[in-house]
Amino acid sequence: MFAEWPIETSRADHCALEPRVWTVFDLVVGLAILALGFVSLIAIQVLLVGLGASTNPNAIDVPRALLSLAFEALLAVVAWLLAVRRGLSLRALGLRLPRRWGFLPVALVGAYLALVAYHLLLQLIARLGVDTSGLMEGNTLPVGDGVSLATWIVLGIAVVVVAPFAEELFFRGLIFRALVGRVPLPVAYAVSGLVFAGFHLNVAVLVPFALIGVIFAWAFWNSGSLWTTIGAHAAVNGLSFAFAVAGTVP
Repeated sequence: MFAEWPIETSRADHCALEPRVWTVFDLVVGLAILALGFVSLIAIQVLLVGLGASTNPNAIDVPRALLSLAFEALLAVVAWLLAVRRGLSLRALGLRLPRRWGFLPVALVGAYLALVAYHLLLQLIARLGVDTSGLMEGNTLPVGDGVSLATWIVLGIAVVVVAPFAEELFFRGLIFRALVGRVPLPVAYAVSGLVFAGFHLNVAVLVPFALIGVIFAWAFWNSGSLWTTIGAHAAVNGLSFAFAVAGTVP
């Protein structure tokens, strides 16, 4: 079935990425720390919401934004520490200039096509009488009404700067690269995309984000550079963040 996608892919010569830079142990440790981080984040979020319910709900926006920033940074730190342990350079991780920048706009356009196609599909399903309202919400920011400037600044840094770098380093640089060479390439694309989508803990974006994860993994593998997908990721997040901010302006 996957004869045209050999496990020891020859595309490493094309994109200058070395196969199997990670071990299975690295993959397991990365996923375990991700799960532990999620549990800790949810516990702290519940505590903050409980405190905010008895005082001022808007007062917890800055701590929640800082938590989002810290959690995103954790992904990059985990990937970096595993790389240090493995003796990998930044270049080996994929933090090098791409051979072709053309994959960046392709990844960006592909991401938006995935979002638009999914939205149109939901509208079509809704016309058939199926309630899709729960899937139309998108990926909302963790803030309430009357967001302060400080909260927007922290969220802006987290969403537009830290998240693209950290998530690409972790999900493409670590998770996807750990799968390459061990499973057929399409499977590595799909699994890393699903892990990326599941990371957002939002059923409403599971399908489109999984597709975006596949597109970004493809762009990374073929360009040989994480900067390709970091740029596309930052552009997608930046535009979404701009719309979120604009939606709060009276």
